[in-house]
Amino acid sequence: RPISRRPRPSRSRPSGPWIGPVPGTGRVDSAAAWSSAIRALVVVSPFFLYSPAEIAVVRQFVEDGGRVLLISDPDITSDAARDLNHLAGAFNLIFREDYLYDTVTSDANFTHIFAGEFSDTLAGLTGSRVAFYGARSIEGATVAQVRTVTSTLSSLRLGQTAFTVAALSGADLGAGEVMAL
Repeated sequence: RPISRRPRPSRSRPSGPWIGPVPGTGRVDSAAAWSSAIRALVVVSPFFLYSPAEIAVVRQFVEDGGRVLLISDPDITSDAARDLNHLAGAFNLIFREDYLYDTVTSDANFTHIFAGEFSDTLAGLTGSRVAFYGARSIEGATVAQVRTVTSTLSSLRLGQTAFTVAALSGADLGAGEVMAL
């Protein structure tokens, strides 16, 4: 009996807002190319350094009302906070090279940590149990959104507790917003 095959889905771009690099280059060169089509940019553990021109494009995108989410995951072997800090620094955000862990309040994997305090725009989550499955501490001119429980420790920052793991940039960003996780 012949095997029935389902038709393959189209490989064309989905309809609606789309974000990606300039076709054929793998890089971004203009905020204008983004501003009418997208509202947000998500950067997760980049494996390259943003050039000064690219950082200027992202900054202009934010000043024009765009939103940026920067995520650093210490569980990714090649994720170095310094690479993301090349971009994050433009918004006064600093990801530390540490990883956070908790030997008291965890789910049997010490790098799975829990939020302890929600504030500012996330204050509505107070009382919720939210886990971070891999986190770095965040510093800089920020507005803390989430801090860890007091039993969370840092691999590098001894003697400190209640680390910021989600923060908004405290920089003047015009109409936009930058959040770090």
